[in-house]
Amino acid sequence: MKRCCVCCKIMFSPDRYHPNQNYCSKKQCQRKRRMTWQKNKLKTDSDYRESQAEFQELWKTNNPGYWKNYRATHPEYTERNRIKQRQRRSKGNVPQPQSDVAKMDFALLQQPIISGSYRLTLLNSSGVAKMDVAIVQLTVLEPVTKTG
Repeated sequence: MKRCCVCCKIMFSPDRYHPNQNYCSKKQCQRKRRMTWQKNKLKTDSDYRESQAEFQELWKTNNPGYWKNYRATHPEYTERNRIKQRQRRSKGNVPQPQSDVAKMDFALLQQPIISGSYRLTLLNSSGVAKMDVAIVQLTVLEPVTKTG
């Protein structure tokens, strides 16, 4: 029985070992399938998110200067990134220049957060260079007392 590929919309025959297959075997369709899987996994699995963060830190430690070298050898990438970043900033989606705005663990804290109950409100879900970043506004719902 043939199926329509979720990515390219072309009919294909699913693999007999994977009868629920939704993507054909083309390279770009498989890339899209993996990317969709990873995006969903990062949203729903905190252990996977943490292990990915640890892996990225390890990779960064083992590859110092990678991005500096990449930008030096790919000027078209560097210029395109500058243009896109200016566009995001002009829309008010991204904090003004920070040295670590593209980091996975980026947090701009003017003062330490006091323990208590907070409501997280999504301010903007686009415009930041990482896929797992959410910009939130913290509003105190219940003030902290000495008794807790």
